[in-house]
Amino acid sequence: MGHLKRVERFLQGEELIILCRECGRSSHKTVKIGSEEEFLEIVGRLGVERVVIDSYRVGAAVERELKRRFPQIYLTVFDDTYLPHYSDEVVNPNPYGRAHRYRGKVPPGTKITLPSAQIARSKRVRRRRPRGKGIFLSLGATDPRGYLPAVVRLLEGREIHLYTTRENRRLKGLRRLCSLRRNCHLHIDESVAEGMAEAAFGIVTPSTLAWEALSAGLPFIALQVAPNQRFVSRFLSQKGIKVYRAHTIQKIPRSLIPREIGGLVLEK
Repeated sequence: MGHLKRVERFLQGEELIILCRECGRSSHKTVKIGSEEEFLEIVGRLGVERVVIDSYRVGAAVERELKRRFPQIYLTVFDDTYLPHYSDEVVNPNPYGRAHRYRGKVPPGTKITLPSAQIARSKRVRRRRPRGKGIFLSLGATDPRGYLPAVVRLLEGREIHLYTTRENRRLKGLRRLCSLRRNCHLHIDESVAEGMAEAAFGIVTPSTLAWEALSAGLPFIALQVAPNQRFVSRFLSQKGIKVYRAHTIQKIPRSLIPREIGGLVLEK
């Protein structure tokens, strides 16, 4: 869902048809597919002018085949791990994005778009006074590895606002977990931006959530839960923001999350 959000933001209101293997809820027309070949066949039937791929499971071989069959289609690929691609355009939406790192990995003439690169150049770290109330906690739309309960237990006694979506397969357990803890508030399909605006501190994944926290001026630490988040983790660490691997949750010093919360943010 984080990937869908960044594509929506990039396309700015254009009509979307989503092709997906594992499909969640969306306001867009959604078509479930079972293979790369079915993906290519449906693209051909739709007769679209543009295809956007944002998936770690679709590589350069499929992109090359799409361009071979449909050379008239403009192919945009989202990438945040500097993998080889065969497309008309590569978009790295992260502040750490660097065009030169795609040399030799994409065909000559491929457009490299870095819509967030200005953040890395124009922002710096400074100390911020406490603000807001409670801790904003979210490990993505679905928390696929199931780390949220461990974080909630780590924050025992603190006011927690836990943000997730209906797509979270562990929602029943999270409801029970928060019902047993007076200071744990569960927010399902609610505005992340509003939650961050009201919080004093955040615990998020080094993903789209981290960029939203930076934009909101919310002090936070990050928990890396997937290998593809390593570049974001490195960028945040360089900016002075603490990043931990999710399996080391119990090693996070409680002093980093004091009851009166301050922290590091990026600002102009």
